[in-house]
Amino acid sequence: MIPPMSRIRGKLPEGINPEVKVQKAGKAILSLADQTLIRRKTLRLSQHQVSEKAGLGRDAVHRIEKAQANPTLTDVEAVAKALDSKLTINLIPK
Repeated sequence: MIPPMSRIRGKLPEGINPEVKVQKAGKAILSLADQTLIRRKTLRLSQHQVSEKAGLGRDAVHRIEKAQANPTLTDVEAVAKALDSKLTINLIPK
């Protein structure tokens, strides 16, 4: 569930609006990048804090949030844990 904008602390980058969701197969989805950024801002954590908790470099978290990375599943799991979140993967038929 996406929190209301009033609960997200800090300014989100231009073009990111957590109130807008992509519809696919009848379900609302956001990219990994958007979900990571929104969750981090909601928890009021810096990229540095997330990277330390996840055991990754700050650049890795930055690249994930900018959708400029192809992180391993292990790295995504570590970021999810650092963000006190559960990672789920869904295969959605075309």
